[in-house]
Amino acid sequence: MMNNKLPRWKKRLQVFNLIYEDVLENHNTNSQEIIKNAFEKLEFDHFQMKIIEHYFANYKKAVELIKSYLLPTWPYERISPVTRAILLTAYSEYYSVNTDKPVIINEALKTCVTRGVVRDKKFINALLDKILISTSDKQKENDAKNE
Repeated sequence: MMNNKLPRWKKRLQVFNLIYEDVLENHNTNSQEIIKNAFEKLEFDHFQMKIIEHYFANYKKAVELIKSYLLPTWPYERISPVTRAILLTAYSEYYSVNTDKPVIINEALKTCVTRGVVRDKKFINALLDKILISTSDKQKENDAKNE
């Protein structure tokens, strides 16, 4: 399978599937082996590899950020694995390849519908709106770092 010819939506789904598997394993997987497999066997392209590498390098940071926006009565572990994988995939794409926030949220909601967690659409939308800073804010943050 030649991944470069796949539409970006299909590439996102492949990344989501890999992250979902990791979530199901409670992140007790060999990240280096998964990254190597994604490149060699699954033939992930540069876009996909950046997301996967970011996911493994920033997993704890992403989970802590998500937890910081949850109510005390709603622990992270209570979120379904599919929804967690959607949130983590969106976070990783946003911060690794700089896809615009509205695109990320739209694609996450599309994944939500195709993966059968329609009941979580509002939750995913609201949480991503909070955890993904706006592109203009991100640019300001980058500009401040470069000064």
